[in-house]
Amino acid sequence: MDYKLRDVMELTGFSKQVLNAWERRYRLMVPRRGTDGVRVYSDTEVYRLQLLRKCMSGGHRIGDLAPLQLGELKRVALMCDPVTEIPMDEMVSAVQSMDAGFIEARLSVHFATLGPVRFAELIVVPLMAQVGSLWQQGQVSIAAEHCVTAIIRTLLGQGLRFSETSGSSAIAVFTTPEGEQHELGALTAAILAQSCGVRALYMGAQLPIASLAQTSQTLGASVVGLSSSTLPKKDLTRHVKDVISALPPDVEVWLGGHAFSDLKGHLPGRASYFEDIPDYLAAIHRHNTRMARR
Repeated sequence: MDYKLRDVMELTGFSKQVLNAWERRYRLMVPRRGTDGVRVYSDTEVYRLQLLRKCMSGGHRIGDLAPLQLGELKRVALMCDPVTEIPMDEMVSAVQSMDAGFIEARLSVHFATLGPVRFAELIVVPLMAQVGSLWQQGQVSIAAEHCVTAIIRTLLGQGLRFSETSGSSAIAVFTTPEGEQHELGALTAAILAQSCGVRALYMGAQLPIASLAQTSQTLGASVVGLSSSTLPKKDLTRHVKDVISALPPDVEVWLGGHAFSDLKGHLPGRASYFEDIPDYLAAIHRHNTRMARR
């Protein structure tokens, strides 16, 4: 999608003067001319500027940030989120021994301290990645994985229930494809969307396509979000096509989770895959802006 200068200013918080100066000095943006002759900017350029804003808020100088590639800039932005050190080795040991009291107490403190976005970025994603890896190696039992998943699900569910939106016209429905029982990804996506002003509805795991389409149409949803970490590529390809066929033509389909990474480069036009949380949050902000202009 292309953005005019006023949109870039709104999405990034930078003034026209600053953007023009950076364009001349650092070549951070290379705007094109739209059909009306007005200069326009790309998704990637807007996302880069949003990362720069976060890095600069963390004390970094534009002169040091400008030469960085996008991946390096993401890492710097993530480091700008200070967090009380979480003893991951202790957490993993608690998961292995199914010490639910320790896990719940620690995670509750971090959720309350960090808020949903940073809790998901800095705690849930790395912890569950490590637990999943150990489960594959046979070092964490299925019961232990279910234990920590249930605790995180409860925390995120409470956060989704009690968080407020800003009256955005954007409505999003989240679930997992049929056959995908791991629901933390979809629940995390829902709470992140709601924290950014979207009216998010989490429907649980494995919502049938007919019910998903009916719910989306009834609510007037502009986005359907799907998460999968285990299903094979052929099943997900078919499921995404069936979902898109069942939805109104103006509804976007957002995909997340490791399993969907196999579909990159082969997605239908209305479907987008997000590799990480910063990419996803940037897409939410852009979507909110588009909805506000309708």
